[in-house]
Amino acid sequence: MTRDEIDRLALNLPEGQGEVIETHISWVILSAERAWKAKRPVKLPFLDFSSLEDRQRYCGRELQLNQRLAPEVYLAVQPVRSEGKMLYIGPGNGKIVDYVVEMKRLDSRLEMVNQLRLGRVENAQMESLARILARFHQKAEVISHGETAARLIPLFNDLRSEENDIELLLGQEWHQRVEDMIARADQFLLRHEGLFYNRIRRGFVRDCHGDLHCGNIFLYPDPVIFDCIEFSDEFRQIDVLHEVAFLCMDLEARHYSDLANHFLTSWLAAFSPPDDFFHPQLFAFYKCYMANVRAKVTAMRRGSGNDEQVAAQVRTYLELMEGYSKDWIE
Repeated sequence: MTRDEIDRLALNLPEGQGEVIETHISWVILSAERAWKAKRPVKLPFLDFSSLEDRQRYCGRELQLNQRLAPEVYLAVQPVRSEGKMLYIGPGNGKIVDYVVEMKRLDSRLEMVNQLRLGRVENAQMESLARILARFHQKAEVISHGETAARLIPLFNDLRSEENDIELLLGQEWHQRVEDMIARADQFLLRHEGLFYNRIRRGFVRDCHGDLHCGNIFLYPDPVIFDCIEFSDEFRQIDVLHEVAFLCMDLEARHYSDLANHFLTSWLAAFSPPDDFFHPQLFAFYKCYMANVRAKVTAMRRGSGNDEQVAAQVRTYLELMEGYSKDWIE
């Protein structure tokens, strides 16, 4: 579908007109009670939604994978049909032109980002979230391959692809600072190559959520975690410590280090790993890596009309990276 077709579809929902939200890989139509998520027909280095068959398959994967953590939210995959100029969702005689994931609409007021902004997130909620994630991680499929130094070095170094945007946003001084961080990360990964293989052998790499940040958590009495990565097994099948590090980094980027620490302590208590599971330097690396990813993705928004805000966010992530990279110096 095109954006014009999505807009027309939003006018013809069972509950009336809906609101369209667009991201770089999807469209979401919101009504009073439901959300319908369509995949944009794009082909990028890390995903391919260009064909109708691909979009149907990935809608199915999204439903299946997210029902692990949010079965009450992810309801079904529905066809989008066309009859003349009319587009509609669900059964009928019209030609199938696309597919959407049907979801229960969540209360945006309870999104963790909004609750943090209002100062309403407490340690008890971090404990509930930690227990839910620990149970999920305990049951998650163990993956016999995964994160190695050879795989992580090019992923970390890909920050260079955004060096031009970073310099335009923050100044030329950041060229050398980024290069210094990349060099420190390469040295850490090569020095600890055996650590990654050992953690794979011990079953610490599992089929996780893969995108665990505050925007994907809703703080109901029992927190709801949604929108895991469905388009790449590689990005989702990670060390469980990596998964936890992402949320801790996101909280620290929002200046909630106390909540990050309480969440980590609560998760470790609930997950009950072996005594040597938690590796402080590896945890610092994973936080650094996720700050790297967020810096890169944010820098890509340069020129979209709000460069001052983009620059501030990129600076936050890069400064976090510098701090984390000093935590693994031996």
